[in-house]
Amino acid sequence: MILLKSSRLHPDELRSESSWLYPDHVAVGLSANGHSGKRVENVRVLIVDDDLGTRETFDWALRADGIRVSTTACGAAAISLATSEQFDLLVIDLELPDMRGTDVVRALRARSVIAPFVLISAFLTTQMTVVAMRLGAYDVLDKPVSVDDLPDLVRTAVLASHEARLSSVPRSPRLKTLRHWTDVGLGASAAERWAFNVIKGCLATDDPKTLKLWADEASVSYTTLRESCALVGIRAHDARNLMRMLRAILHMSVDGSALDTLLDTGDSRTLAQLIETAGFESPADLQAASISDFFCRQRFVARASPALALLRDLVLGELR
Repeated sequence: MILLKSSRLHPDELRSESSWLYPDHVAVGLSANGHSGKRVENVRVLIVDDDLGTRETFDWALRADGIRVSTTACGAAAISLATSEQFDLLVIDLELPDMRGTDVVRALRARSVIAPFVLISAFLTTQMTVVAMRLGAYDVLDKPVSVDDLPDLVRTAVLASHEARLSSVPRSPRLKTLRHWTDVGLGASAAERWAFNVIKGCLATDDPKTLKLWADEASVSYTTLRESCALVGIRAHDARNLMRMLRAILHMSVDGSALDTLLDTGDSRTLAQLIETAGFESPADLQAASISDFFCRQRFVARASPALALLRDLVLGELR
């Protein structure tokens, strides 16, 4: 669906640029139809776009779905708002009057403001998409954006971020340092962004056995996760299997968890293949291995990979 024109909105449906009161937390419950699909409530979004029609249209579409909205037209105001108030998601236009949307994100990160964001633009390039991914964008969208899809996009992004933070609280204090590091790290390079995604998957409570589950743990979209792997020359499925086995090794080494509680393989053949590609002969062999042993012996990712070397240094450096 093409973006609605602001002229089609009734004046009474438009709201001022003032902010809503921020709820104490994001509530997660059943979807409106009563099925098991989760739905987040009390969501607050900041729309940053210099086009009045876009701001009004997004505001109308999101408010109609019960989402609280604040809007602003420039980067400086967005930085001020997001620094002084709390938002669950930022929807930011690339080209603003005073700066680029990516510069808004950098400025907020420098102020330790970490929030999921979606970058939108009518002038997207591959290079700019890569830049946004490196900054941790949940998604990058071409304008015009379908207002039919916008509420679901917002709720999906917020839910992924919310559940990742709840489910990825490590049981061991030693693993908490890895969670803090990925929360505050800026991910300036493709290798860093990839390593952060792997670490976030490793800190999941349950086995992220699919790319979709891994993307949810990393608070990125499925497409962004696959592209982050491609940027460092690693196949997404190989990266996923590396992450799953590294997660198992981490928890076995740090908090003494048993292997059969960490991997949800469904059959012994799949488990045997994972253990073999990890460089070990049996579950008992793997259970006794160190984190350093795993990095030396695994065959999921080429050992000469700079991204793998960075991941190894981050993990081993934080757990010394």
